[in-house]
Amino acid sequence: MPRWGFSTPSDDTDTEKMTVAKSADPIDCSALNSWTQLTGVYDEVAKQIRLYVNGYLSDFRPSTGWHAGGGLQLGRAKYRGAYTDYFTGDIDDVHVYTGVLTGAEIAALAQGPPVDG
Repeated sequence: MPRWGFSTPSDDTDTEKMTVAKSADPIDCSALNSWTQLTGVYDEVAKQIRLYVNGYLSDFRPSTGWHAGGGLQLGRAKYRGAYTDYFTGDIDDVHVYTGVLTGAEIAALAQGPPVDG
């Protein structure tokens, strides 16, 4: 069963190890055109990554992280020099924050889908 995931590599090599936080529940593939709010957090102080699904903490994993020289990847991954794991849906309303949001702040972001203006 497919699950949501948030991953970080250990370093920028072709032999890196990926740390992956996965959603506790499988993705409901029958719910076409439904909105899901995903939040991935890298907490350098706690040395962990966290995945929130619709405002709820779904998984966390230890991660040392590293300072990447490339851009942020959404909807795909780069593994051993090749792009892979392409997301086939729509990605909308992306926000990137400096610092770590609290669980309450993430829950507030998940109160509903964005409203088209």
